[in-house]
Amino acid sequence: MILIFRKSQLVIYSVLLFLLSRIAIDLAWPGSKPTLAVAYYTLFGILLSLYFISKSKIGDVTTPLVIFMYPCTLLAGQMNSSVDLVDHLQFAMQVYIPCLFLASSVNAEKVIHQAALVYKKYLSIGVLISVFFSSYFSFKKESLPGQSLYDYYLNAPNHVTAQTLLKSALPLISSGTLWVISSFLLIFILNVRSTILAYLLSLLFANKNLLIKKSFIRKFLLFGAPLLAFLVIQVDWINVYDRVVFKGLSTDQADAAYIATSGRTEIYQTYIRYIINNFGVAEWLFGVGPIWLQEGGPTLSAHNDILNLLVSFGLTGLVGTLLCYLYFFKNLTSTGRVIFGISFSVLFMTNGVVFHQSNILYILLFIFSYSASKVK
Repeated sequence: MILIFRKSQLVIYSVLLFLLSRIAIDLAWPGSKPTLAVAYYTLFGILLSLYFISKSKIGDVTTPLVIFMYPCTLLAGQMNSSVDLVDHLQFAMQVYIPCLFLASSVNAEKVIHQAALVYKKYLSIGVLISVFFSSYFSFKKESLPGQSLYDYYLNAPNHVTAQTLLKSALPLISSGTLWVISSFLLIFILNVRSTILAYLLSLLFANKNLLIKKSFIRKFLLFGAPLLAFLVIQVDWINVYDRVVFKGLSTDQADAAYIATSGRTEIYQTYIRYIINNFGVAEWLFGVGPIWLQEGGPTLSAHNDILNLLVSFGLTGLVGTLLCYLYFFKNLTSTGRVIFGISFSVLFMTNGVVFHQSNILYILLFIFSYSASKVK
């Protein structure tokens, strides 16, 4: 009994260490990561995933889906790629590790439940504080003289930090007003529009039942309405609109759409032209590997994972990736499905999400939604 308890505790704290390590790595190195850090979380993720898979039931689809079919899908693109095999493997692992970890984690519900209690009670506030200080130190180090924190992130949004913050804050979306306001203010200041939209939609749909309760309506009329009226009068909403939509840039009728989409329409066109001009049957099936390392290919991410996955790994890679996330999605509770579905879809279509290693933080949603259903 003591041995089982100790083993269970070891796994619980290993899961939390893995998640917090991912947050720390993203905050310390929002750009390129040191090789040692990459090797650490890759090995850590594989070991935890293999442990979870060992707990799966006979007939569970995780093993054939993730261990056999999916790596073959990713590696197949190497046949059509001019990129070195090592670079292709490193590129493929960015997509594979989060899929492996998330899909396998659904086999460890009791461990996840216990980890949930520890995270929400002791660690969640530290995560938000860490993101705030990391953002503040970046501002102090790189901002111009006299520039405010608000103005600095107007034109220097950090997508990695913003996505890490979003995924860490989503489990707290029903934990009280203080958590919601603190998380949203940080997300708003970082000024990555996809994360702002994902958080607001998740907040709205996760609490839609609360909005129609009489007790909430009474409290809103008593406290919320005066505060809302004050904000409407005092806040320069035109400035807020320009910041979020146009990032504070002056625009005329001709370039408004370009600025509002940060050039995404042109990037999409570049990818589509590349597909039309370069894809045959093999490329449609397996892709051409890491496209932005490919000679003659687009040099930027498509900011749309349908295009990213289709070009890099073909239809098999696109379908295989979506199947892994769908498997994780199906094992969430109704609350978790709503939040994950919204946040993942917004990021998937507007910014790119499956190439972000911080996707392992989506297990915090599993932690939240699973514990929410079990603790009641």
